[in-house]
Amino acid sequence: MTDPKAPFKLVYVTPEKIAKSKLLMSRLEKAYNAKLLSRIAVDEVVVATVAFGMGIDKPDVRFVIHHTISKSIENYYQESGRAGRDDLPADCIVYFGFPDVFRISTMVVMENVGHQKLLQMVAYCQNVDR
Repeated sequence: MTDPKAPFKLVYVTPEKIAKSKLLMSRLEKAYNAKLLSRIAVDEVVVATVAFGMGIDKPDVRFVIHHTISKSIENYYQESGRAGRDDLPADCIVYFGFPDVFRISTMVVMENVGHQKLLQMVAYCQNVDR
């Protein structure tokens, strides 16, 4: 941030980072005032639970990231449907590990087809041909 000839001229910072670090904001402001940055933009990122996320009705969501798998393909479809409502490209990413499968299986064990739906979701996530 101190070299004015460096090609880096744009910084995107999430609101959470700004709130957590007055020092960061102070440094960004000083760099901007010294003409080391051409622009400071705050990029909106929403971190939400499924219940909160389902209430988001914005057309320009560019990506949805799941930190674990959903209980079923139907749930995943509903949750991922928050992205790309403006007909522009959007990505949906699922990060999961097998401990997630065991944890969720304890939640769906009493549902009639809960385990079967969970296995369908796992198969979907493991399909590398998509």
